[in-house]
Amino acid sequence: MQPAARGMITFILIYFLAVTHSLASAQSFAPNPAWQHPNITTSPEERIAIAKDAIETTISVMVDGNGQLRFEDGNYGVAGRFFSEMAEFDMIINQTIYKDQLLKFFAQAETFRPGFMQGKCCQFPFIRSAHSLMTMTGDITLKQMNWGLAHSIAATHAYTAYSDRKFLDWAELAWSGGRNYTLSEDELQSGKIFQKNVTVKPICGDLTMVGGTFWINDPNSGFVNTLATGSYLIATSLLAEATKNQTYIDSATETEAFYFNHLRNAQGVLLDGIDADTCAPKDEAFAANAGVMIEGLAVLASVMQSDTIVQQ
Repeated sequence: MQPAARGMITFILIYFLAVTHSLASAQSFAPNPAWQHPNITTSPEERIAIAKDAIETTISVMVDGNGQLRFEDGNYGVAGRFFSEMAEFDMIINQTIYKDQLLKFFAQAETFRPGFMQGKCCQFPFIRSAHSLMTMTGDITLKQMNWGLAHSIAATHAYTAYSDRKFLDWAELAWSGGRNYTLSEDELQSGKIFQKNVTVKPICGDLTMVGGTFWINDPNSGFVNTLATGSYLIATSLLAEATKNQTYIDSATETEAFYFNHLRNAQGVLLDGIDADTCAPKDEAFAANAGVMIEGLAVLASVMQSDTIVQQ
């Protein structure tokens, strides 16, 4: 994806993506005083026009002359988040402007990476892990769970907006890929973890590890991080909301418990993750992690009508 598209998506998401991809070692969570008394003078009509222009500009950069998405190895998750914006825009204005385009885009995305999780991903000459936890050199391949789950989230938004069963099928397909990399009770009891060579601790700090999602599908990585777990919580909670299926409700509840038990420090600050093979926490705190977890908890609280989750 070209820089213009990345910039436009960042505009639409109110800088969320810029935060998500930050590799800074620390962040300040002090709010800007100017945010405390917002004064929005732009009319709703003008805001709709601005948002639509941003979406149209992004599409013009993302799509080639044949109407095909310009997927690159490094933009897969970004595209999924943009699909969410297209569907949510239609949902807000009660229109179906982008339904047909999204039907084409999701089909192309699933072809590019079957199941929204498989296939090649990202070749980098240099990369850091989730948030500067370690440095690796040489060509490597990473497949982050949150990238595929972004497509489940987007497809569920599209299903809610358009009531088209095809979007729900895609949402459930992408979700199942994330589910495969989310720790279950059966896996922890058997000691056999899907596509993993590491020995995972079933209990850390006297509490079950059920509900945590691995960051990447590297068979030798046992890192369960907040970005992947929070993305899984959003995807699962949205499906629970859309379908009322108990499977999604139960799975989201397990992930909410994992967050409460393993992804917060003694002061209640959200951590970056935990190594499931050593029980060692990663103490860095990042706004992107908090953002996805807050969103997932908010949806689950609505589904469960739970004041307890709201307080968390």
